[in-house]
Amino acid sequence: MGDKFAAKFILADQKSRKDIIKAVAADERPEAVGEFIEALLVECGKNSLKNFRLMREILNRWTKINDFNTNKKLQLETLIAL
Repeated sequence: MGDKFAAKFILADQKSRKDIIKAVAADERPEAVGEFIEALLVECGKNSLKNFRLMREILNRWTKINDFNTNKKLQLETLIAL
């Protein structure tokens, strides 16, 4: 599931990114967010010079999601403005 959203997320505007995050967060599988993050990092890596800020922020948010008891949807929504 994450693969189909990752490429769209990088090219999307803020409203579309918010819709993508809602769709990922709505998936009830525990691994859905992880799959999305992994696919997003792969897509960003295809043009790492252009997407380095997004990659850095994705990794920062993923670390917070894994280290603390944080709201996953809220952490992902911080990526909308990048």
